[in-house]
Amino acid sequence: MKNKKILSVLLVTLLFVSGCSIDNIKNDSVNEISVELSDIDGNKTHYTFIYNDEEYVAWFKEDTWHIVDSYKITDENDMSKICEVLIEEHPIPSKDRKSYREIDDLVYEWKQHNIIYNVLPDSSKWKSHAKDVDLDPDDQGKSFDELYKSRVK
Repeated sequence: MKNKKILSVLLVTLLFVSGCSIDNIKNDSVNEISVELSDIDGNKTHYTFIYNDEEYVAWFKEDTWHIVDSYKITDENDMSKICEVLIEEHPIPSKDRKSYREIDDLVYEWKQHNIIYNVLPDSSKWKSHAKDVDLDPDDQGKSFDELYKSRVK
């Protein structure tokens, strides 16, 4: 338990020292992107999309979108466009299961995953888990610290 607290404090410190925060993730995109999902299995569960000339895989299962290698996508506007296309295909319920998650909320969660990925050392066994984002109801509104603590039990 003590080691987890120390690691948590260390990660927050690294975040602060590196100058990385939710508010300073820059929008580098000048052009509007076009995102087209391709249903690769015909079952409306496994998809691909192209971003910056690279193919990405996205899965949908039980109210959750899983985007492989999502850490490579850092532009907030582009994340918004990708989330928009994903939830047009399969909306994600909110935490209370009475409504659906909004694009800004999904982008916030994605950015939290990216922060975790960027502050973890390459030697961390948790880094491989942070490279992909799972956009699901249960992580709605969770901060970087809350997501990290929920994963490192």
